[in-house]
Amino acid sequence: MWRRMVIALGALAFVLLGPLGLSSYWQSVLFFPVGVFVLLALGLNVVVGSAGLLDFGYVAFYAVGAYTTAVLGTTYGWTAWQALPVAILLALAGGVGLGAPSLR
Repeated sequence: MWRRMVIALGALAFVLLGPLGLSSYWQSVLFFPVGVFVLLALGLNVVVGSAGLLDFGYVAFYAVGAYTTAVLGTTYGWTAWQALPVAILLALAGGVGLGAPSLR
């Protein structure tokens, strides 16, 4: 039990403090893709593992966020950190807009 907690806290410290010592190039090459894939894996674990459903619809919201980040970065010159909140809000709005009618 304690070993798992120490490993989890070490991983959390690495994720939170790791980007501080790296240049922006390595942040964009290493930490952003790894973070994105970890979030996708967590979403897949919740949907398939906990709920027992096989649904890949959440990948569409990932695509909305990725497209928003790409457009804001290439067209308007925003950094990934600046585009991240906007991408999250647009993906959230898309999820609520498509998910609300499906609920009773």
